[in-house]
Amino acid sequence: MERDRTVIEVLKPQALRLDNGSELTAIAFTEWCASHGIEVRFIQPGKPDQNAFIERFNKTYRREVLDAYAERRPG
Repeated sequence: MERDRTVIEVLKPQALRLDNGSELTAIAFTEWCASHGIEVRFIQPGKPDQNAFIERFNKTYRREVLDAYAERRPG
């Protein structure tokens, strides 16, 4: 058990950079982060480039996965 706690402490992020979506600004989420010592850093509204990595992932996922799925659905 102690080893598991140590691994979690070593691997947990110091901070999370997030957009301002309602699911990420919820009190329960921000309180959970605070109780686990994780800083929540919100990007400035209208500045998606501050979260460029996830924006790029979302674009790629939509194009390569969701679009492919939509094309295969009978219609």
